[in-house]
Amino acid sequence: MSRLSSLFLAGAALIALSSAASAASFSCYGNLTYTERAICDNPNLSNLDSVMASTYFQMLGGSSKTLKRALQRDQIGWLRSRNSCGANVGCLSAAYHNRLSQFDTYGD
Repeated sequence: MSRLSSLFLAGAALIALSSAASAASFSCYGNLTYTERAICDNPNLSNLDSVMASTYFQMLGGSSKTLKRALQRDQIGWLRSRNSCGANVGCLSAAYHNRLSQFDTYGD
């Protein structure tokens, strides 16, 4: 099993064990963008957000400085792209699935 697969399964297990109905990686309270509101209001998107964030931070923690910089740079670009979806659930879901599959392309 690849490192990413292990990280993904660990993140998914954490999400499954979470007692919160909405498990977004950010606070769902306060002044939210349309995108953030859509994520918070949709349990599937909320779970995808948590799995993506968990995988991202686990990868950052075990990576070289060069890979960390690449991950951070790509994450900023991905967030811009994700946010361009607005509240479109299909677009957001595709963005998360694409980002999760991109993690497999990183290597030390």
